[in-house]
Amino acid sequence: MESNREWQHWGAKDPLWAVSSVRGKRRGDPAAWSKEEFVAYGAADWVSIRRQWEHYGLGSHHGRRRVIEIGCGAGRMTGPLLTAFESVLAVDVSQGMLEQARTLLADKANNVEFVLVDDPAIPAARGSCDGVFSTHVFQHLSDPAGVKKYLSLAFEALARGASLCLHFPVSGAHREAQFNRLRLRPHFLWNHMFHAVQFMLRRTGILSHWEYRVFQANDVFRMLNESGYTDLEMRIFDLASMGEAHSFFFARRP
Repeated sequence: MESNREWQHWGAKDPLWAVSSVRGKRRGDPAAWSKEEFVAYGAADWVSIRRQWEHYGLGSHHGRRRVIEIGCGAGRMTGPLLTAFESVLAVDVSQGMLEQARTLLADKANNVEFVLVDDPAIPAARGSCDGVFSTHVFQHLSDPAGVKKYLSLAFEALARGASLCLHFPVSGAHREAQFNRLRLRPHFLWNHMFHAVQFMLRRTGILSHWEYRVFQANDVFRMLNESGYTDLEMRIFDLASMGEAHSFFFARRP
């Protein structure tokens, strides 16, 4: 996918800021992300996410041995996931991001299997995992088919009764205007040209954002249904890091 090149670029250039693009936190800024601050940022969000996942029904009859993290990035949420699971299968398309995550997690990295992928892939045996997690990832994928592929692969890897917790920005669910003004553009040629220009601007640093897509809730529910999941829920709640509402989808493998 085109968005892979984008993520690989930022994984080498500034992985912490690429994951959490807070003004004034770029590499080289006086107040650039420190390891401790970045870790605390993720831990604060995990408090809210875990509370919602626990309420939905986290885990399966197998317990909480292994969780898949799709798009682990620099490891902001990987460490917090280890407070709920024994190990993490962390998948990402950027070698720079994975190297940063290993450094960030230090000794905790011993409980993480880092996997570099290109196309959507989850290298796990069928029914071997007890959870699937992803946040701030799917909106950056340039090909919607990649999202569907990840949902299908996750379903195969999940144990029966196990659940997933996935962030999808949904139209109308967020208070910030930036989330509501972005839409998938229906005209293929216009869409291709728009994203090509955006990609070049981002690569040169003129535009410090990346591919961003907003979903319709019905489309996410449909993809989950088609992949075989049951007990579908969407929950909207604030994350501490931004003080802003985010939409997460929960589902289970029957």
